[in-house]
Amino acid sequence: MGFAKYKEKVKNAFNRQAFKDFWNRQGFYVILFICVCAIGATAFWTSMDRNEVQMQEEAEDDMVGQEPSQDEPPEEPVQQADASDKADKVDIKIKDVVADEKTQGAQEQVVSKSQGGKVDHADDKSKATADKPIAVSAAKTEPKVLQTSATVQSQKSSKVLMQKPADGKIIVDFALDHLQYSRTLKEWTTHPGIDIESPLGSQVRAALDGVVESIEEDSLMGIIITIDHGNGLKTRYANLSTKDMVRPSQQVKKGQVISGVGRTAISEILDPPHVHFEVLKDGKNVDPKNYLE
Repeated sequence: MGFAKYKEKVKNAFNRQAFKDFWNRQGFYVILFICVCAIGATAFWTSMDRNEVQMQEEAEDDMVGQEPSQDEPPEEPVQQADASDKADKVDIKIKDVVADEKTQGAQEQVVSKSQGGKVDHADDKSKATADKPIAVSAAKTEPKVLQTSATVQSQKSSKVLMQKPADGKIIVDFALDHLQYSRTLKEWTTHPGIDIESPLGSQVRAALDGVVESIEEDSLMGIIITIDHGNGLKTRYANLSTKDMVRPSQQVKKGQVISGVGRTAISEILDPPHVHFEVLKDGKNVDPKNYLE
């Protein structure tokens, strides 16, 4: 009887009506508890993911910070050059000292034979080692400097001196053996002449006596005037404002105004107003600065 009553109580406690009554009274709190648990679990896993991402980003930043900078110039060639210079200087001194020692030794032997005395070679060798490199260095350096200056003067005197085509400073230099960055083209390129900055409309003058070879309009360099000066020497002026001041086959004098500074060179339009000036020798572009007065 006791078990039957207990079974009947359990059955009554868990019947549908009792469950409905319990759900009506406590269902809201059960759902609220489940939602709180779900939100807490989601927040926990999200924070774990964020911590992992932050740790990965910090590790990547550390790796990037340890990478060597590509903008820094290499130092090894300079060190090698210094080492080679030192080696050359050491070789020169050693050779001179050895030669001096041999010469002095021979002189001492002659003196010792003639006087029948002995000579202290140690003191003489130390004097030769201490004094000779300085004297040899000065004696060998001066002729090189004199020879270099004489060579430069002879080269300047042998070249034709040209007048600067416009008043102003050089803003883009001559570059055929290396590349320069063009702000207009946004790329690295060569530059066969020099750009002389000058106000818009300033006079552009012939650098030397000659004959106007051609006047053209280029899609990149704008209005171009080329003057032939004979002996394979020509000058070229670009980014000009007008082509009406001279004509082909016209004789022009050094300093004669042939055009003005314009903005017709599309390939250099982002640069300040300037005249693009080139010098050609036997059909090849050369550095104009070597010919300017």
